[in-house]
Amino acid sequence: YKMKYIILFALVVAFIGNALASDELVIGENIITVRAHLDDSLENFNIYLSMPQNYFVGLGFGSSMKDANIVVIDATEESFNGVPVIHDAHSSEHGKPVDNEESVFKLLDSTSDGDLLTVALQRPVVVQRDGRDETIPFDEEIKMIYAFKEGKYGYHGKDSRGFFTLNVSSETGDVTFNNNPVGTKYNKIKEAMK
Repeated sequence: YKMKYIILFALVVAFIGNALASDELVIGENIITVRAHLDDSLENFNIYLSMPQNYFVGLGFGSSMKDANIVVIDATEESFNGVPVIHDAHSSEHGKPVDNEESVFKLLDSTSDGDLLTVALQRPVVVQRDGRDETIPFDEEIKMIYAFKEGKYGYHGKDSRGFFTLNVSSETGDVTFNNNPVGTKYNKIKEAMK
């Protein structure tokens, strides 16, 4: 009797998990969208981001800022001259990530209509530097963090951060986002993902 409920629960969880999977990540109450896929060679990871100008958006590989590899797209008034500043950074603790000496991210395209900025970035799948393996794994759930804020690049605040997961297909190069956040309760999500 209990086994039937356990099986039913597992099926419902699997169904909901698949229903939440998407090829697009939407954050910040629909103001920021992220898509990604591998290039045809399956050697480069492409990120496509749509965001308001005068914002910064950070995407990090890991389940917290501690020991996370982070890319920050900075289109704040302080740095924006028609092209966003791309920070390829690492965060060893909670606090503003430190830019790496050498960036592995290449800005492929950046267009603006005055309010909305669309950015295309690329980085190699395989990256090893400073004693860290930053290689993006295929065919497994990758825990990710995000943060964003309007205005000067710095602390994002507690309501402008969260988690998501993604999966990169080794066969097609497609990237699927899971647990699409709309708003966030950072600490509750963090506990649930442990």
